[in-house]
Amino acid sequence: MVFPSVDELSRRNHALFLLFGVATIGSLLLTIRALMTGSSPIQLILLGGLTLYALILTFDAHDKVGDLKHVSAIPLGIIGVVTFLNGHTTDLPIFFIILGVGSFLDLAWNRFDGFY
Repeated sequence: MVFPSVDELSRRNHALFLLFGVATIGSLLLTIRALMTGSSPIQLILLGGLTLYALILTFDAHDKVGDLKHVSAIPLGIIGVVTFLNGHTTDLPIFFIILGVGSFLDLAWNRFDGFY
């Protein structure tokens, strides 16, 4: 069995950090564009939530911070349910619902499984 070297692990962490950093900047630019064009408040809330979640994923890729990414996805699921029930049927609320439910199930599974 061959174990990866420290250099390979650090390269992988830097690549994830770069990927999620670019996603964060892209989400932030979309939020600013929606703010400048006068989009609906629901769209601003959804894009702002996506920006915050991408920022949390960036921090998680750089430094392991526990279950922060799972815990932060649950409020996004709640936002997705509320916006979907209000009649804003776009892809983003449905994505948030799937993300929130999946994160909740993953947290519950880890607690029952004994992994912390």
